[in-house]
Amino acid sequence: MPLCLIRGAQDRTGNIASAMPRWAENEGIEEVVIPGAGHIANQDDPQAVNEAIDAFLRTIPAPNQAQR
Repeated sequence: MPLCLIRGAQDRTGNIASAMPRWAENEGIEEVVIPGAGHIANQDDPQAVNEAIDAFLRTIPAPNQAQR
């Protein structure tokens, strides 16, 4: 299952800032940290979050049309 982890650099909610890097490392992926954003990164910097999601989606291969 493809996984994209995005957080705001200024997020101080719970243990997100310390746990997410470990989570990403365990999954073998990179977390995306949005500079200047807090817990609700998509509202703090929607353009940066949308760009991160777009870049992530471009890494996922298209489903095989024959499987439908």
